[in-house]
Amino acid sequence: MPRLIVKSAEGGLIIHELRGRITTVGRRPDNDIVLDDPTVSRDHAEITGDDKSYRLRDLNSTDGTTVNGRLIKEVDLKDGDVVRFAEVETTFRTTAPALLVAPESSRPPSGDAHPAPAMETAHAASRKPVLPMAICLLGTFLLGIGAVYLCTWIFAHPASAPAVRPVEATLLTRSEHNHREQIKNLQAQIDSLKIGAAKVKELQDQIDSLRIEAAKVKSFQAQIDSLRIDAATVKELQDQNGKLQSQLTEAKKAPLSTNTETHSKSPSGITETPGIQTTTEKEIETSGRDLTGHRLQMEGTFRRVDNSAVGTFLGNDPDYVGLSVHDKNGDLVQYVFASKAKYGGDLLKLKYGDKIRLTGFVRYLGGPGGLFGFFADEVSW
Repeated sequence: MPRLIVKSAEGGLIIHELRGRITTVGRRPDNDIVLDDPTVSRDHAEITGDDKSYRLRDLNSTDGTTVNGRLIKEVDLKDGDVVRFAEVETTFRTTAPALLVAPESSRPPSGDAHPAPAMETAHAASRKPVLPMAICLLGTFLLGIGAVYLCTWIFAHPASAPAVRPVEATLLTRSEHNHREQIKNLQAQIDSLKIGAAKVKELQDQIDSLRIEAAKVKSFQAQIDSLRIDAATVKELQDQNGKLQSQLTEAKKAPLSTNTETHSKSPSGITETPGIQTTTEKEIETSGRDLTGHRLQMEGTFRRVDNSAVGTFLGNDPDYVGLSVHDKNGDLVQYVFASKAKYGGDLLKLKYGDKIRLTGFVRYLGGPGGLFGFFADEVSW
């Protein structure tokens, strides 16, 4: 049966038989092979195999595992391999030698007066040592007696009793103490980072709030600028309307005889005023603001008299009559106004499709989208 021969610190040899399929090696007491050495990890390595082959695997130990002086992670074992678990040296054997001899490094020189250490048989080495067990039992008994005596003395002399250190402090090794200090320092750093992250989040929230406020201010500024532009436009249009109103008032006062020749029902009676720009519905719709203040002509065909626009935009002004025409492109012109005193009666006599020419001005009406109307002071058909 394969064996793992462990060389103890005192120079003795302890043989462990590999009985199961998996044999664990480490410092923890529940391992199959316990190596009580501080350099050995709690779960250091494991040996797996059957009667034909065995494989050693390091379990990410702290100080590593070597086979014949070479650091390994996993390797197949052969008879006679020297395996070191950290600082503990062992030998893997698949044969059962009759005698186990101490390593040559532990023997004294040939000329030394001291004799060589006694050899142990494989069977004797595999047995549990009796003497150390007896010494342990005796020491335990003596410690119990000492503890009883100490307690009795403390109760008898409470004032002079020595300070007893906490059991935990006496059991902590230096390595464990250092680990606890490192954990404590890391926890302090984590707490500091958490506080820093909270501050960063608070500052980010403030920045986002300021961005929202800045966006609102920008929106309000844009609205103010838009209102300023609209106010300027309204004032400009009001000035233009005032001028047009004055011109229309003057046109109303003109004598009727100036246009008697143009009041013919025949298309041949349409007169054209030279030097005046001709406009259309599309031009008024798209460029009404630019056309205001200019004297214009519009040619087309009569549609009908319609006073609804007079009520909507002129407050039922009795001086105007409303009509709708088609311009020369065939587009409907809805908002046309003429002097009721001069043309109201004659316009009622026109028929749908009669040719007509209007001369006058474009004026801003207002309403949704900003509408413009055509105010004619001269009409011929």
